[in-house]
Amino acid sequence: MLILVTLVILGAVVFALGFRERWVIGATCPKCLQEAGITMVKVMGIPVFKRITYSQHVHVPPSWSTGTASAPGNIHPRMYTEIFGKECNHKLKRGGYGVTCSFFFLEHVHKDGWFSQGRLYQPRIEVITALYCAFRNVPNKSLARMTYARIDSALPMNNEKRLQEVYRIQGLRESGATSDQEIKEFLPAAFPMYQAIEEIKAFAVRLSNVTSEEEWVSLLHDLDARLQIQSQTE
Repeated sequence: MLILVTLVILGAVVFALGFRERWVIGATCPKCLQEAGITMVKVMGIPVFKRITYSQHVHVPPSWSTGTASAPGNIHPRMYTEIFGKECNHKLKRGGYGVTCSFFFLEHVHKDGWFSQGRLYQPRIEVITALYCAFRNVPNKSLARMTYARIDSALPMNNEKRLQEVYRIQGLRESGATSDQEIKEFLPAAFPMYQAIEEIKAFAVRLSNVTSEEEWVSLLHDLDARLQIQSQTE
């Protein structure tokens, strides 16, 4: 009887170990735009293998791919090092993923999806991309650092809870079912950040196409004025 129970338990363990999940995840560091692929294998929900492969390119939004300055091959994550004189301490945020569930060698189910982190940090990723395009056009480290500081202020890396609220506001605005005043009353703490992000996003489109230091400085002054006006009306 003991032998039978042991065999049943061993069979159940082997059966359970046969179920595996293979995850392939796209990730980006919103600080420097370093992209990476994460491959992970889970057995019974427990990670047993993980590998991170760093890519050598930056994705440029199609709407910005005008002129040589915005071409994907002309910007690179190492531009962070060029600007700051030091390597980035990467903070990878997960984006899209694909997961395949299998039993031993037989694939059972495959599904694709998107982690919420990818949506939350997408505005920052797009603005840093615009900064890199501008720096490629006008390689002024001082202007790049000042611009980066403004991006950090509007789109911080250490306040994911507030970014989640901003994402909710964006959804409400896109639906058109709620006015700005109603949103402000519903999520008062996040509304100023939402407004700042909208200004930064509009600034990014123009920033990506700057061709001179004077134009860049003018854009920064205009951004500062807009953000100052908003802070006075809160």
